[in-house]
Amino acid sequence: MWRRMASQDLGLINVIDRTFVDRDRRRPNTFPCLHHTPTMISVSDYAGSHKSSAFECYSFAILGDPDFALWDDRRIEWRHRQSLGRRTFAYKKLGDKKKAVLLSEFLNLVGDLCGVCVSFLVDRRLNGLFDGDGESDRTIVAEQWPKAKYRKATFDRLLRVTHFNSFVLAGLVGPHQNVLWITDQDDIAANERQLRALTEIFGSGMCRYLILPDGTLPFRLGHIRCGTTASDNGTLQCEDIASIPDLVGGALSEVFTKYSDTGIRLRKGIDLSPPADVSLKTRSIMGWMTEEHRLKQVVVCIEPAPSPSLFTVTLVDFIGSPLS
Repeated sequence: MWRRMASQDLGLINVIDRTFVDRDRRRPNTFPCLHHTPTMISVSDYAGSHKSSAFECYSFAILGDPDFALWDDRRIEWRHRQSLGRRTFAYKKLGDKKKAVLLSEFLNLVGDLCGVCVSFLVDRRLNGLFDGDGESDRTIVAEQWPKAKYRKATFDRLLRVTHFNSFVLAGLVGPHQNVLWITDQDDIAANERQLRALTEIFGSGMCRYLILPDGTLPFRLGHIRCGTTASDNGTLQCEDIASIPDLVGGALSEVFTKYSDTGIRLRKGIDLSPPADVSLKTRSIMGWMTEEHRLKQVVVCIEPAPSPSLFTVTLVDFIGSPLS
């Protein structure tokens, strides 16, 4: 259930919003209703920053499962039964033979969560997606958190992450819901000062995308908080749900780079046929993404348009995977 952005002065976000509104109208189960729980959780991860990648991928698993506690009991029991110990399912650390064998089981486990994983693939030739809004965000950080120092490249990535995340949550959140964003303890949230600055920018972004033309909000929100996977409760709960965007983002980054290298043009309803040299873990993840689960998948590709300063936005469907 997607809520249209009220403001029409959001640039690229308005273009993406229109594609989401159209998709929700044609396929109502794309965005599940996540209002039946006090707290909506967003877990994020980012891939494709290395030079060989043609796309950067920003993935957000948005969860609002009223049965989360029951699911978590299943997760803990499954981990114990498989003798996983402290092993986690990070995309870059699937060389462990045991984890590679159990990857499909883990994917099916997290696929039972009620939510949607939204991934934005951004062509690395693009710069300044949110430059206008970025100046106000830089001012907020400079004035309120002067010691939360960011390198320019890191702050630019922070802008993309917070804007994409705020936009998706603004389209899904309900009245009085709390919002909790969990991110890796990486260079955008490396210390307490940066985490506080991140929360400030995130809250500002939520208001920017929720606000009505008369300057008011459509409803009251609950608390808006940010945390990192370092705040795990000891059962690897945060690490396991953070694996969702990590695995999806890693696989999509590899697949779209292969598409770019081989000159494949994106189109609606793309039929996924991974190149022969794509990794086995990516094949497994992409096969899982084409299946029907409670956890839905939305993939947005943003590329340069022929006209300067414009973007091409494609909502990509993966269908007919030979790996399923």
